Amino acid sequence: MSDIKNHFFSKENMDLTYGIVQQNVNHKCDYNIDRSPKLREGFHKLAQVVYNKTDDNNLNLTILNQNLVEQCASHFIKIVEKKKGRTNVSGNTIDNRGESTRYNYNNTLGMSMMADNNDISRNLETIEQQRNNDMIRPDLSDEPHSKDSRGNNQDMRQKYQGVVNSRTDNISREERTNTTGRQMAEIYESNNPMHPFDVSGNSTDYNINTLPFTTSDDFINDMVLIDAKTENSMNSIERDVMYNNMDELKQMDGQDPMQMLDAYQRNRDTMQPQMDTQTIEKMMDTRPMDNLNGKRNQDIIDARVNTITTDPRKMMLQKNDITNRMIDTMTTGTISDNDPRAMPDRKTESDRILNKLVDFQVSNEPRYIDKVHYVNVNSLDRNWQSQQESRYQFKVNFKSSDTQNNAAVSAIFRNIVSVELINAILPVDNEPVVFDSRIYLSTHRHPYLLLHIEELNGVFYSTNSASDKVFSQMIFDKEYNTTSISSDYVSSDVAPAPDTRFATQFKRGYLRYIPAFFEKKNYYDNPRASLNRMTINITDLYGNNVSTQGDVLEISAITAVDAIGTDYELTRTDAFPNTDCSSNYNKYIQITTLTHFTNRIFRIGDTIRFSDISSDNTTLDTYMNRTAGHVIVNLEAEVSTGNGNINKSFLDKIYIAPPGDLDTSNETLNTSTYIDASTATFSTFTAHSGATARGYLVNQSLQTNIMLKFVTRDVDTGDVIKTLNV
Repeated sequence: MSDIKNHFFSKENMDLTYGIVQQNVNHKCDYNIDRSPKLREGFHKLAQVVYNKTDDNNLNLTILNQNLVEQCASHFIKIVEKKKGRTNVSGNTIDNRGESTRYNYNNTLGMSMMADNNDISRNLETIEQQRNNDMIRPDLSDEPHSKDSRGNNQDMRQKYQGVVNSRTDNISREERTNTTGRQMAEIYESNNPMHPFDVSGNSTDYNINTLPFTTSDDFINDMVLIDAKTENSMNSIERDVMYNNMDELKQMDGQDPMQMLDAYQRNRDTMQPQMDTQTIEKMMDTRPMDNLNGKRNQDIIDARVNTITTDPRKMMLQKNDITNRMIDTMTTGTISDNDPRAMPDRKTESDRILNKLVDFQVSNEPRYIDKVHYVNVNSLDRNWQSQQESRYQFKVNFKSSDTQNNAAVSAIFRNIVSVELINAILPVDNEPVVFDSRIYLSTHRHPYLLLHIEELNGVFYSTNSASDKVFSQMIFDKEYNTTSISSDYVSSDVAPAPDTRFATQFKRGYLRYIPAFFEKKNYYDNPRASLNRMTINITDLYGNNVSTQGDVLEISAITAVDAIGTDYELTRTDAFPNTDCSSNYNKYIQITTLTHFTNRIFRIGDTIRFSDISSDNTTLDTYMNRTAGHVIVNLEAEVSTGNGNINKSFLDKIYIAPPGDLDTSNETLNTSTYIDASTATFSTFTAHSGATARGYLVNQSLQTNIMLKFVTRDVDTGDVIKTLNV
């Protein structure tokens, strides 16, 4: 409440409301209350009364100001009328209906007409004497004026000019607070800077007054001059138009200007012959107004001529100019603010400075551009040695530290606008059926797969909880595969039977999946600040893992064995190393795993990679731990019947080639590069024995690859950094 009171009684608010009250009193009574300091004191007292009598529910600045203006204006009008004896400044008396008895309103012309036809000279002397008294009397006090003051009428023209100047100053002061119809006559004078067009007599290019006829003093004065019947009525009408015809102006505001123009032209043609040019010139010469009406008449005549002869394009440009000015005035001011100080010429210095700061901030606001980033994610880059993650479920960190072993992207993305899946490359995988190893269920059996990213809220809604809020629905697009052994060798070199165990036994390939609807995660409201990691999970349409078989095995032993016999899936090779070499070089490196695996997952032709292999031969260790990996050249033979080692396709031995280079001069092994694995002593690999040294291998051919598209919003530095083409 204290803030409202302070704003209400502030000097700015008091000056504002006082100016409005002053205009209302001047409008109704043609009296400037600035002449009486007592009324100014009474205004502040009424402000205190209005504030005290306003209830708390209506205690806001708008209602307080409205009540103050209404109460003060009504009170001051009563005082002024009482002091004047209900006689207006023009000498018109008021009848019992509150209307003037001296003038009659002409509905056809839309103006007041004088009822009597007294001598013009006698009426003019009365008017000058009355105006002289107004100039001498400074206020409405009841004190009698001195005899010398009343009799000082030696130079009527000089004193009348002082009255005109005083009234002009008052009108200018009123215009700075709130311009009404009372001040329109002075605003559109040719020497007024607020006039939108030049209508001075010195200019040869007159523009059209586009204001409505109801607010144009030029049109009104022109009608008064032409429509007067006698000199006496002409003098009275001019005085009424200049000072006391505000009620008539308000009545004319709602009329159609075209109808008024037609009526004016008809009356002008009828009454023009009745006008006495010498009488008008005598009247204008008698009235010390610097021939104001004559100049206005000439301006109207010139404007009417220009209306007929002017270029329509010029008029259109003038109309657009006025429209643009009005729009600028409306948009510059404060929207939804009843305070007239919200207009540009009413704002305080602090408001203008604040607006300039806001404009400066808007004009210097940085521009943004969208940048595209492609991120490729490979499940092999996860920490597969810990076996806590799988090829279908793992985490990806952005800008991770050197101590983290998870899959990581070197950059971190900020102000993310959207994230989109481009494609996913998945291996041709298999989920074995325990009861019957003959059944081979590959990835093709699923109609589509689901990609979940925990950190990104999904774009899908589904009746199934597994499909609800998934990031992408992936459908099969293409298949890429290769054959590890020619079909010519299948019938002869596959042991123990000359046939294959499943259709893709000697094929290894990948499946390409794409988003079903090219969906992506958009951040419509505002970009996402950053993304630190992604938790990726690929499932079937019911949320089950694509395959439960692991791609990582723990090693229990490494040794060298002869590549001879029928205990292998493929028979002995006649190629490199060939029989020309000693049998000591014709050996495999045998990898024995701690757990069994199925030959539907690890196949001949797959590439495996080792980790943490250590022995007393560092050259052999470097060869085993290389990032290029090793191709599986043979596996144990699958035995499903008989009395021997029936493994039912679940094996524990993998065979890779030993180190050694080919001697291209005789197409034989370069024995100097060969290392016999049996000569090296490896650390104990069995974890169950309590040994600390371990070795692992992963099937590199079973990994998933995902391509993502990130769009980020960055600041456009093109305006700051100018590129040069050298």
